[in-house]
Amino acid sequence: IQENANLKTYYVDFSCDYSVLRFVSNLFGDNAQSVFKNIYIGQGESKIDLNIAKTVYGKNCQCDIQTIGALFDKASKNYKGLIDFKKGSKGSIGDEKELALTFSKQTKSKALPLLLSHEEDVKGSHSSATGKFGDQTLFYVMSRGLTKKQAVLLLLKAKLSSITEEIFDQELKSEITEKLERRIKYEI
Repeated sequence: IQENANLKTYYVDFSCDYSVLRFVSNLFGDNAQSVFKNIYIGQGESKIDLNIAKTVYGKNCQCDIQTIGALFDKASKNYKGLIDFKKGSKGSIGDEKELALTFSKQTKSKALPLLLSHEEDVKGSHSSATGKFGDQTLFYVMSRGLTKKQAVLLLLKAKLSSITEEIFDQELKSEITEKLERRIKYEI
């Protein structure tokens, strides 16, 4: 990605037996931006392997990685994310967030977010979380007259919509949202 260029990538995975994603971006020019956002649904015995790497060479660049997913049944997910600030990337910012929501004790979620810096004047952050919705959150939503299944569906759709709402093509957004809702309703 060259000077002043901006790349936004959205990746949606509706689950298959084995899914592998390798996404690499190199921010060579100053003021370059790279955003990667991913949502996934793992079900059955599906295996999801996500490998996302961003290397920053230019000054005042910004790179973001955000992945949110739901795992059902015996599905498993491996996530490896990397933001690497190289010497000369002064003033650059990188943020990496990974969230896996689990809906079965048999699901497996492994995450390895990695942040490297060879430059002093950069800001980088990374986080990873795996779990289910808390009892207090579910109780609050259910106190509005929803069943547990409806509450979980509403909360999951809200989490995933943080990414789907950014898709500017309305037809594509509607198609993705509809397919996600069908998958989620089937699983919950």
